Amino acid sequence: MRAVSTATRRMKTRIASAALVAALCLGLAQSAAPAEADDAVKLGVTTSATNAVELSVDELRALGDTSFATATPWTKGTQNFEGITGAQIVAAMQAKGRKLEAKSVLAVANNDYSIVIPFEVFNQPTTLIAFAQNGAAMPVRDKGPFWIVFPYDQDSTFLSSSYQSYSIWGLERLDFQAQ
Repeated sequence: MRAVSTATRRMKTRIASAALVAALCLGLAQSAAPAEADDAVKLGVTTSATNAVELSVDELRALGDTSFATATPWTKGTQNFEGITGAQIVAAMQAKGRKLEAKSVLAVANNDYSIVIPFEVFNQPTTLIAFAQNGAAMPVRDKGPFWIVFPYDQDSTFLSSSYQSYSIWGLERLDFQAQ
């Protein structure tokens, strides 16, 4: 009888191990650990007057990160987002002596989707370039590494089709445009 129970335990252990490996490979296991900066993850920023600058999550955090909770049209329930606002990026660029004569910002995603955001919309404390959702870094397969979000449940304006189109995920680059 003991030999049967030992074999059963070994089989259960193998099945559990295989399930864990499969979950990790498929990205189904999620960590509750706080968002950690990934030095490889960078947000490109260009202006008409300068070459591109690439900012890591740590560099963005150093500019003054912001957070808010909101429901979104693409997720279930209230989500907590952490990131940097468009206004903070503009202020940081200007503080570094970069002249911004932008009328719009071209936001480009990793799947080549792009959207032109009016400068007056981008340069608001309600425009958040999120790098963490619910305390964890956002993987590329789940709207990361950066996602422009708005406090959708704060004002119905943020639920308009325009603001939904500005809510680009998989964000890789912001190009400030003078035209």
